[in-house]
Amino acid sequence: MDSADWVTRDEVRAALREWLIRSGRSGADALTSDTIVILGADGQTAKTHVPMRSAGGIVVYEQRWTRKANGWSLVEDREMWRAR
Repeated sequence: MDSADWVTRDEVRAALREWLIRSGRSGADALTSDTIVILGADGQTAKTHVPMRSAGGIVVYEQRWTRKANGWSLVEDREMWRAR
């Protein structure tokens, strides 16, 4: 993995943090340090897997992202699975 991949992953994580704040999911509930960032081969798409605490345990959400001229943009957010 080259350094450009690390920079791009950091950009996706920053976009994710901003989205979590705007959506009200930030703070103790979001385990962003455990987030997995998967870059698309085209460099213009990415997926994130974000584990978040809930009353019943941990819920992992998957987001799909696309890179636009003004940065990364969320295009899909869905629950992947729950662990109790």
